[in-house]
Amino acid sequence: MVAENNGLKPLDPLGQPFNPELHQAMSLVDAPQAKPNDVVAVMQKGYVLNDRLLRPALVAIAKPPKFLKRVRLGIDLTTPIFTPSAAVAAQ
Repeated sequence: MVAENNGLKPLDPLGQPFNPELHQAMSLVDAPQAKPNDVVAVMQKGYVLNDRLLRPALVAIAKPPKFLKRVRLGIDLTTPIFTPSAAVAAQ
């Protein structure tokens, strides 16, 4: 292919760890068979031209276990798990 001979390479990251420099996360999905933050679906391939990103791959990633646990327990996800002020108050 002419494009590949000139340095154009497609990004198809299915099964790879999420890399924010090459991928754009479009959604988090329940995927118990996958490692947390692994790409489980590719909605659109990305492209690199001569080691420069032209278009990031649009992907869905597996939810981390803590995220899943907090959702199942009904915990407000806008509240951080750890807050520096709570650590200072505990001292």
